[in-house]
Amino acid sequence: MSYIPSPPSITYDDLLMQYACGALDDGLALIVASHLCLSQTARMVVAQYECVGGALIEKNCQPVAMGESSLKSVLEKLNCPNSKKSCTAKKDTVPAPHNLPLPQPLCRHLSTLPAMRRSWHFIAPGISFMRLPLNVPDRHAALLRAKPGARAPHHEHKGLEITLVLHGHLHDDGMVYGPGDMIVMETHTSHHPVADPNHGCLCFVMSGAPRAGRHPLHNLLSRLLGR
Repeated sequence: MSYIPSPPSITYDDLLMQYACGALDDGLALIVASHLCLSQTARMVVAQYECVGGALIEKNCQPVAMGESSLKSVLEKLNCPNSKKSCTAKKDTVPAPHNLPLPQPLCRHLSTLPAMRRSWHFIAPGISFMRLPLNVPDRHAALLRAKPGARAPHHEHKGLEITLVLHGHLHDDGMVYGPGDMIVMETHTSHHPVADPNHGCLCFVMSGAPRAGRHPLHNLLSRLLGR
C-alpha cells in the first residue's frame, strides 16, 4: 500500500517507473528496492513497467552494429570464476534492530557501515534514529524507531520525504500504515505521525531534494540528520 496526501501527486508512480528504468539515484533506489521486498503489489507494478519499457525498446530502437569481439567478451564474462559470487544475493549479515528481519537491500547497506556507526541517537521523546550515510548530495536517510504512542514533532515539508514502515504500525492523518507501506510526503505538506500505541514502529525514512531540477530545500529530517 502507498499513500500520497493531497494535493494529488504522482510521485509514488514516478518512483516505481523510474526504478524500473534504472533512473533513480542510489538513495531513492535503496528505499524503493526495500519497499519492493515487502510489497507484492509494488513488485507487480514494477514488472508491468519493465514489460512496457521492453516493448518500447523493441519497437522503437533499431539494431546497431556490434564489434566482432562483442559476443566473445560477453561469454567470457558469463564464464568468469567470480560470476556466480557476484550474481548471488548476499546473506543478511547485519543484526537488525529489535532482532527483526530487514529487507535485504537495507541489510546490505548496513553491512557497509562500521559497527561503531550502527548506533541509535535520541531525536525526540520515545523516538531514536540511526543515520544511514548515502553517497547522494542533498539526500538524508535514517532508521527511526518509536516506542508505543510516541509522537514525531509536527513539521512541514519543504522537499520530498519518504517513509517506509518496516515493523509495527504508524498512525498519520487518520490512516494506519503497516509493514511494507510507503508514505510519500511532497513539498508544502505537513503531518504529525504517531507510533502504534501497542507495538510502536520501525521505519526507514529518506528526505532531501524532491526531483531533478528543483532546489534542494531540506525539511525537518534533513536538518536533524544533516548536522
